[in-house]
Amino acid sequence: MKKKIAKLLTKIFSINFLQFLLLNILKKYEKKVFKRITVNNNKILYGPFKNLIIPKNIPFLNLHYLLGTYEYWLQKIIINCVKKKKKIIQIGCASGYYTNGLAFVNKNLKAFGFDISKKHINYAVEIAKTNNLINTKYLLVKKKYDYSNFDFENSFLIIDIEGGEYEICNIKLIQKLSTCTILLELHNTNLINLENGKKELIKKFSRSHNYKIIDEEHKLFLFPKLIKYFDFLGSFGQLILQIERKTYNQKWLLLIPHKK
Repeated sequence: MKKKIAKLLTKIFSINFLQFLLLNILKKYEKKVFKRITVNNNKILYGPFKNLIIPKNIPFLNLHYLLGTYEYWLQKIIINCVKKKKKIIQIGCASGYYTNGLAFVNKNLKAFGFDISKKHINYAVEIAKTNNLINTKYLLVKKKYDYSNFDFENSFLIIDIEGGEYEICNIKLIQKLSTCTILLELHNTNLINLENGKKELIKKFSRSHNYKIIDEEHKLFLFPKLIKYFDFLGSFGQLILQIERKTYNQKWLLLIPHKK
């Protein structure tokens, strides 16, 4: 019993847990921002995917998608990673924010998205059709799908599968990724914590890739053009609404192929 109480108190007084509580308190204000954004259309307002249309029949719950500020600390990195690539592949593409966004920015880029959710694959396909993105392809896969048969040659790969990254990155797949630049989202799981998982993946890729750790960051309003949608909130509220609903700060592993 004492252990349970201690664990609860630790959670309550952790910064990330308090962030999570504040975000949920501000949810009603988030809905007001949504209404302001979507009064005329459902286009992304800011960032590299600006003007990408999100069909109104898709029930988007993520304010950051429409603002164009979703994972903004990754945006420049991702754009730089695809500059010399002809193909972008995302394992765990969800509703296709990155695959459709990058295909929208560069019509010569082939974009492939894999996901285990039929609902999200349908959303991704709908967004691609609405924006006439004929350079995209989405595949519904099973959880244990074998990706080693796919052609990853000289592509940019994003892996975001909520903890499945430690299992999917086996020797068979890694051998196929030697020319591939990879952005891999790290997660805590019941079997392995983020720090140990990170070390394990770095070791697995050490023969073929250099690595860089990317940390989630939040700075007080970086997007002056968007302030009109938040002007009824103070600066503190603006900052909180920029933070995505996660109970821990996210980390990514950027893997860059060794120069030959």
